[in-house]
Amino acid sequence: MITKVTLRQKPISKERKSLYLDFYPPIWDQDKIDTNNLFHILETKVIPMYYDNPQKWQEMVFNAMDDVIPEFTTQRMADDYYKKLFNPII
Repeated sequence: MITKVTLRQKPISKERKSLYLDFYPPIWDQDKIDTNNLFHILETKVIPMYYDNPQKWQEMVFNAMDDVIPEFTTQRMADDYYKKLFNPII
């Protein structure tokens, strides 16, 4: 299912308008769709692989870890901390 996002305006006074994003399907419906998809993948692929082919499951886990490790290094966290807290606002 595709999420459609529309920019809308809502008057808040005679001279002022508020802009907001309208999501279709609503965010909570998309959350339910995503949850169902996640459980489907877990139930049909990941969990059976864990029991039926532990070697392949372990390889998948290590590959997933390799993909995300750069986002969880202390260097990345320190850079992020510096940029958000100490970098002067331009």
